[in-house]
Amino acid sequence: MDHDKDTVPLNRIEEQFFNRFLNRDGILLISKINAISMVRMCLQENIQILGIDEFWIANNAIQPSLENSVDFSSKELQASYIDPVFRDPREFLKTRDDKRMFEIVCAD
Repeated sequence: MDHDKDTVPLNRIEEQFFNRFLNRDGILLISKINAISMVRMCLQENIQILGIDEFWIANNAIQPSLENSVDFSSKELQASYIDPVFRDPREFLKTRDDKRMFEIVCAD
């Protein structure tokens, strides 16, 4: 995918997915299947997932989908009354549209 390593600083997990990113104005987007792999790697390395944002891509433009994005950085999100899909980043991604692209924000 289109990515310029020199213009966007990468953390150690993003480095592992370097060739799978689509860089849109500094936002590193990744497909659903690769996003699930990236999240799995973060969890294996005990790296906290801070958030996942879903994007639509149309021509050269991107549009975030706020209703299909989640903030995992807030402790309140871990409360038992929140839908389990919004507590586990893997489950969240599994329920999203395969045709969308995602930005994964992690603590590393």
